[in-house]
Amino acid sequence: MVRAIVAYLDFCFIARRNELTEQDLDELDEALIRFHQYRVVFQKYGVRSTGPEAFSLPRQHAMIHYRQLIEMFGAPNGLCTSITEAKHIKCVKEPWRRSNRFHVLGQMLLTNQRTDKLTAAKIDFEQCGMLSDSIITWATHLRTSIQSADQLSDLDALALAEISPEQPEEAPQVPDDPDGGPVHTHDITHRVILAHTPRKSISSLSVLISQAKLTPRTKIS
Repeated sequence: MVRAIVAYLDFCFIARRNELTEQDLDELDEALIRFHQYRVVFQKYGVRSTGPEAFSLPRQHAMIHYRQLIEMFGAPNGLCTSITEAKHIKCVKEPWRRSNRFHVLGQMLLTNQRTDKLTAAKIDFEQCGMLSDSIITWATHLRTSIQSADQLSDLDALALAEISPEQPEEAPQVPDDPDGGPVHTHDITHRVILAHTPRKSISSLSVLISQAKLTPRTKIS
């Protein structure tokens, strides 16, 4: 068991070097062979099952492809599987928790799409200087600017009053005798319109009524 752990650590420390030569890659393969040789002890003591899938683990399976990928892309120093684990939490676990557990794939993709758009909008706002401070700081600046503007407007009003002081408006003089002449007050807003034809007097109406009573009615056959 200790030899298996030592072989695994040798593999890890070789893979984390900044520069890898052909000799280093050979040592990497040798450490991998030793690890596969000694890890069967975990099956012997019942830690892992005895089936073909006893060591079917993603990280241990990735160790087989290290030499080929290093020859293709260079030393993997600084690369860690925790990067994909963090993305797995953000892109899979959290969107799944926000879904209603029914047809979750579409909901998860929509959540990731909206999250990406919000992230892009945040970067754009920060470049425009819109998110440089907190909302409290922004409200404080806004209040200070409003107070400064009010003070400036008050100073402008005082300066204008000193340059051209306003004359008080004289109140209209009402004569003592209102019937003695026209009253110079404010305009009258109401008026009365009289009828164009005079109303008939009560006497003429009574004459018409008496004539109507004396007139014989015509019989209709």
